[in-house]
Amino acid sequence: MVEGYTDVVSMHQCGIENVVANSGTALSVYQIKLLRRFTPNIVLLYDGDAAGQHAALRGTDMLLSEGMNVKVLLLPDGKDPDEFARTHSAQDFRQYIEDNQTDFIVFKINLLLNGVTDPKKRSDAINSIVESIAVIKDPILRDTYLRECANRTGVPETTLMAQMNRLIHTSREQETKKQQQQQAEHPQDEPFRPATPMQQASRVETMLVQAIVRDGEKIIIRDVQNEATGESISLNVAQYIAYDLGLDQLGFSNPIYNQILTEAVEHSSDENFKAEEYFTHHPDIQVSTVAVKLSVEQFQLSESLQVKDSEIRLHDRIIHLILDFRLDYVEHHLKELTAQLKQESDPTRMLQLMGEVKKLQDVRNALARKLGNDIVV
Repeated sequence: MVEGYTDVVSMHQCGIENVVANSGTALSVYQIKLLRRFTPNIVLLYDGDAAGQHAALRGTDMLLSEGMNVKVLLLPDGKDPDEFARTHSAQDFRQYIEDNQTDFIVFKINLLLNGVTDPKKRSDAINSIVESIAVIKDPILRDTYLRECANRTGVPETTLMAQMNRLIHTSREQETKKQQQQQAEHPQDEPFRPATPMQQASRVETMLVQAIVRDGEKIIIRDVQNEATGESISLNVAQYIAYDLGLDQLGFSNPIYNQILTEAVEHSSDENFKAEEYFTHHPDIQVSTVAVKLSVEQFQLSESLQVKDSEIRLHDRIIHLILDFRLDYVEHHLKELTAQLKQESDPTRMLQLMGEVKKLQDVRNALARKLGNDIVV
């Protein structure tokens, strides 16, 4: 990642094409997740002067928190990537990157603490380094960096760990308070809501497809006997949703959602198939964009606060969502039939519509009972 678009052009002309520029703007979580579709590794390539060094510090905590492996590379003699690319071959440039890139945490330690003797400035610098380590989600990587920080700063590892734990705890409290505040201000907001005529149904659709993207490959039904072949089979989330909706030839109103469900089922037999990885890296940009949005919670909780789905809990959640989807589908058609009935003047047609309404009301009430809701009459 470089600063300007001219750097990108020059590096492409030099033969190095896996380059992007932030153009001086702040990175967003969405942009980082788009980058992760291509690689978890990122090298921040900036000028070797003071401005370039401090530019390398911007946005890095967000990159680290999203699981990116962040390295920093500073060019010699104050050169920028544009100048360096014009005077070096692609092979020389790649070799320079390989030989001189530095882990971000090590770079930050060297940058902030080199030659600093004032206790207050050293304390502030070390605290800033620990803040960066605290956002890393991988506990092993986090402990490795903490040990490196202790070795390079001379501060006991136990002291650094205590400070890191305080920062993590404070961050969790702030995230929880932010979540509660946003939910109080916008209780009806959803993380992703396609515009369709059936707004309530589309919310349930979104939640079902979100389950497919996140957990599509996970088994929720085990050892079911196939009546046709007599063999025992298991169904994952995607297969069960497709089977259940297929019983009544139901589908989603959003065609991209239907594509995601179809492909999840088709690839369920692939070895090491992971739905989230497959769809967020999908070659169809519309599918991958939807998948990235659905893979991100509107309100991010720290990993330790997130409830992990057991197979039973995931099974129950999928069953409940499918029942919700069916209930919304039935209620939508009930409204359509009721509107037709109000405008109908032919007695024979009115009786026919009344019969259809009665059947749908029975179905609706049966679904409501399964969901534990009050029966609507």
